[in-house]
Amino acid sequence: MTIWQAVCLYPKAIGWSVLLSTAIVMEGYDVRYGMRQSDGAYQITALWQAGLSNGANVGEILGLFINDIVSERYGYRRTMLASLAASVDFIFIPFFAQNIVSLEVRDILMGMPWGTTYINLIAVGVLRTLLQRADQWAYRIPFALQWMWPVPLIIGIFFAPESPWWLALYRLTCSSADGDFSVDQTIALMVHTDALDRKLTMGISYWDCFKGIDRRRTEIVCLTWAIQNLCGAAFMRYSTYFFQQAGLAAIYSFDMSMALYAVAILGVFISWFFMANFGRRTLYLGGLAAMFLLLLIIGFVAVGNPASGGWAIGSLLLAYTLFYDITVGTVAFSIVAEIPSSRLRTKTIVLGRNLYNVIGIINGAGFFWAGMCFLCMVWTYFRLPEPKGRTYEELDLLFEEKISARKFKATVMKIVKARAGFWMIGLFLGANVFTVGAAHQRSWTILTRMQT
Repeated sequence: MTIWQAVCLYPKAIGWSVLLSTAIVMEGYDVRYGMRQSDGAYQITALWQAGLSNGANVGEILGLFINDIVSERYGYRRTMLASLAASVDFIFIPFFAQNIVSLEVRDILMGMPWGTTYINLIAVGVLRTLLQRADQWAYRIPFALQWMWPVPLIIGIFFAPESPWWLALYRLTCSSADGDFSVDQTIALMVHTDALDRKLTMGISYWDCFKGIDRRRTEIVCLTWAIQNLCGAAFMRYSTYFFQQAGLAAIYSFDMSMALYAVAILGVFISWFFMANFGRRTLYLGGLAAMFLLLLIIGFVAVGNPASGGWAIGSLLLAYTLFYDITVGTVAFSIVAEIPSSRLRTKTIVLGRNLYNVIGIINGAGFFWAGMCFLCMVWTYFRLPEPKGRTYEELDLLFEEKISARKFKATVMKIVKARAGFWMIGLFLGANVFTVGAAHQRSWTILTRMQT
């Protein structure tokens, strides 16, 4: 399916996805209380910068585990509505805060509903507009603007289709756009995939994520998400502060940050077309290689010309951001949704995102991140498979057969229909026969799955 075919078939699903994603539209805010420096300027100490960011990460870790429990019992829609209502209350804390400790409390509490890239551009744009203000409203106005999002989001999400997916197919598709699309066939495939998952997956607890073939799938999801932080993304998260430390004035630092997030948006759009033509694994590995080289250059510039290298480092960081959002920054979200087994998907994603949050506590400088990026690149080459173009059923069988990550793309798989009268491979009657063969690796193997 091409991008245009997907847009024509799933316009409603895309619209709902944009609305739900907007729930974290103000997450990019980074307004803080600073301590007076020798030159009269105010700046947050490194200790408090780490504490505030880590507070949000701790809140997100708690929120993710709570989200898994609550969403399974009450549904995703109700969970999001409750989280948005909680965020309305938590915004009062920074708006009326009198000290940095209050912000720390707010970050921990706000991280919990966050547990459920134009985002950052809005935040930086608002802060850039208020940069010249010297009174208390320079930080109160940005916090107050966060109140304009939850209410319309609550109204919109109230009418959103609820999970699971099969209950909302008619509301998510425009079947007239594709004459070959059939809701009944799609649901039949879901039923078949779930039946296969039940046979291959031992249970649905967190412990089951580390058993059998799901252990490998959990590893891939966790490391794929952790790499987003390990490969140097902290440079972008602290870009304004980093630009100032590199020697740029505050106003230019904010301008460079806005340029950085604009480049990030461009990278996301480009990634749509790259993923359709090159696949996830190729982009992930190629992106890490490019970012590794850029981080090395940034390190050499910082060492060789620390006094006047601000603009050079800023330009290199823009290039790094472009590569990041074309590859690792965007592709990871496809991988972590596609790789887990259907029955353990939510729990596997929770584990992966929480490892991402734990890694987010770590920060450093150019050479350190270049080394980490190189290690991430090595892991990607040997352990990250290519899921592009595979159904969840095919992925289940590839993992069961322990196909090497480097052979996923070359593996030939045929699903042989057991009865000519059934589109879904004799789903309701008879046997399902799967033929799996790995090119240049093994002889053809016949796998038989009985359905009752």
